[in-house]
Amino acid sequence: MDTFDWIQLPNLEIRTGNLGISEVRDGPSAHVLSVDVAPGTYRPCLGLSKSENPSVGAFRLVCEKALGGWRRRVPATEVGRGGVGGWVSTDLASIGVFDQALFDSLRFGDPTGYAEWAGTFYDAMDWPHGTNAFGGDSRATVFYVRGDNELGPFPVSELILDGEPVGIEVLFDAKEIEAVDESTELQMIWVGGTASDRVTATTG
Repeated sequence: MDTFDWIQLPNLEIRTGNLGISEVRDGPSAHVLSVDVAPGTYRPCLGLSKSENPSVGAFRLVCEKALGGWRRRVPATEVGRGGVGGWVSTDLASIGVFDQALFDSLRFGDPTGYAEWAGTFYDAMDWPHGTNAFGGDSRATVFYVRGDNELGPFPVSELILDGEPVGIEVLFDAKEIEAVDESTELQMIWVGGTASDRVTATTG
């Protein structure tokens, strides 16, 4: 994975083990690709394209325990790409990840507050990544990444380290997307999308 220069960002908590991945505009899309992960702390990693004008070509969300401590830190390049769990389409190239079960419980508990928060989500987005918490509640934080302004669809793959699934990757880079092997067997439990589901999250 030396296509990109990788940087690690502050952690994201997925307390329920229900990770949601979707386009973000007015908050997360109603069409969410979900995957069961180990509950805990995850490290967002940005893959910057190696070019004169670097852009975000990929991002990863990796279990913090899998990356090890600072004395023996596992670089993002050592984490391999596994099977494709689904595809996300967007006309903004903006993909968010979040604790879906927790987020939904808070959203449905305060639909008016959610609508007001979601309506300002896009205007509050930083380039090329950031976080936004519904109601200022750090438990319900959406981490988002804005890639190149392509329509997609973008593959969401599982990440494998030492034979075990440790997170997910979203690719924005067109050349890397062409090289994705959809025949690789999935190890994680995916909900709401399969390898043949190329459009699982779309907005107009």
